[in-house]
Formats: sequence, C-alpha cells, structure tokens
Amino acid sequence: MKLLPSLLSLIFICINANGVDPDSIPFRKPTLLEDYQIGSDTYRVILDPRHRTVLSAEVPAAVTQISKRLGDSFIKDEILIRLDDRVFKARQHRAKAQIKNAKASLETQQKLYKDNIASLVELRKAEAEAATAEAELEITTKNLEDCTIRAPYNGKIVNFSIEEHELAEIGDELVEIVDDEILIAKLLILSKHLPKLTIGTPLNIQLDDTGDLVTATITRIGAVIDPASSTIEVEADIDNRNSLLKAGMSGTAAIE
Repeated sequence: MKLLPSLLSLIFICINANGVDPDSIPFRKPTLLEDYQIGSDTYRVILDPRHRTVLSAEVPAAVTQISKRLGDSFIKDEILIRLDDRVFKARQHRAKAQIKNAKASLETQQKLYKDNIASLVELRKAEAEAATAEAELEITTKNLEDCTIRAPYNGKIVNFSIEEHELAEIGDELVEIVDDEILIAKLLILSKHLPKLTIGTPLNIQLDDTGDLVTATITRIGAVIDPASSTIEVEADIDNRNSLLKAGMSGTAAIE
C-alpha cells in the first residue's frame, strides 16, 4: 500500500519537471461529429451501396451449384445458387396427384348432393379436402422454387457463406450481394449549413482511396437535427454504372 503514494508522487514530479501543470490539462470527451467533421465546412464522407442484401436459405437442402464467385457481376433474376431439389420435386408430384383425386371426389359428392344422395356434411368434407390439396400444392411449388436462389437486382457478389455440397438449413446465410450502380455518399453536417443545401445540389467529394474528385447529387436530407451535436444526416447519390468506385470508399466534401 505504501508503493501507490510513492508512484503518484513520482508522476507529479515528472510532470512538474517538464513544466506542465496537471490541473491545466482539461478532460475532453470526443463527440460523434469529430468522426465526420474535419474543418468548419469540410466533412468526412462514406460511400455505401444503394442495396446490400444477404440471401438466406428458405428450405433445408444441400448446395449443388454456385454459379458466381467473389466480385462477380450478375443481372436481375440470374441464378446464383442451386439447391438439391429432388425431394421437393417428388413432393410436388405427390401434391398434384392428391389434388387430382380430391377434385374428382368433390365432383362426385356434388353430383350425389344434387341428387339428394350425399349429405351436406359429406359435401363440405370433400370441399375441405380439395382446398387442403390445393394449399399443399402451393407449398410444395414454393419450396421447389426456393431451391433456386436468384438475384433480386443487378449487382455484384460480396461473399458466400456456404460452399458446394454443404447442407443449408432454413435461415442459413448463403450469399451477400450489393447493388453499387448507384453509390450513396453519407455525411453528417452542422445544421448551420442547412441553408446552403437543397435536394439536387451538387457535392464535390475528394476520395482518399484514389485521390479522384467525384461529383454527387444531394438526394436526401434528414428530418431531425441532433440537439446534442447540432448535426443532421445528408445523403448524395453518385452514378457508378462504370463500376470505377467501390462501396466502402471514404473521402471529404466541402460545403461551399
């Protein structure tokens, strides 16, 4: 216990020897704005993709084919992953046979009921069985469709979370994709600069990664100002159909 006061005394002696008054060193907690603001009118910018999606398995099945790889481009509705669909095809065939029998039985009961041979209860039972068979066919058809993982939009592969021949369970992540034809520049600005910004205002961004100067167009301005930092979120779109830019790039933008 005697060692602690000695160490504290030694620290204060060292500080005073360098001419620094410990009481003059203020404690300053960094704010969120400091992560974004560089100067009084210059801000950090992060480029995000327009869409970023993780596609997951909706049926339990083994992966039979992965048609794309890291960074590959694809178009909307293109097949990215195929799952083993043999069991689901068999279930669909069975459901089609069941619905055929159920409809035939329903037609028979309708004729018998019309001739006052079958009761209303028997007719309603046949109707329920036909409806159940139709629902089962819809389920099996949907499960069969879920064995083919298609792209919901044009984009690129970020990464796969599974490999061929691995078993995917319901809810397992399969592949992450992005749509980067439009990149969204996100920045947090001081509310005092709001009068200078309107939807459609051009915004010049100096990229850290390449040193290039790109132009974005402000498309969204936040609805609420953060009272703690007096800042508001702003987003600007960048046309990236030439794929020269990558999501995740950062840079600086000046509010002129």
